[in-house]
Amino acid sequence: MSKVDLVNAEESTKPRQGDSTIRGALPAPECNGRTMKTQRFTLILSGIAEITPELADTLYEATHGDIELNQRDGVVFLEFQRTASILRDAVVSAISEVEGTAIGVRVVRVESEAANVIAKINADLLGVATT
Repeated sequence: MSKVDLVNAEESTKPRQGDSTIRGALPAPECNGRTMKTQRFTLILSGIAEITPELADTLYEATHGDIELNQRDGVVFLEFQRTASILRDAVVSAISEVEGTAIGVRVVRVESEAANVIAKINADLLGVATT
């Protein structure tokens, strides 16, 4: 059994020294030899008049909880932080889970910062003005 050191915060002025055997960064997780990353994206939804506790619970359960459900100016959207090797895999699985619920929700658009950056670069290459 490991020894637990307690420190009186009022008396101690030095930080506790950690166990040097557990220092260092953990390697990124892998799946089928591919490195997994946290993919961030947003799904814009239709078929929702208002956010209810039942809707939130259904979507949370269907997506395994890696969402934040929001509504702005009448538009309902899900913000995801999903672990996957590539953004496409994360988005496709999320759409399948959301649209697979029995609540009649449909994904009408996908947004991500990565896609926005690429779109702006492509517009610059083509000489198209962006805002």
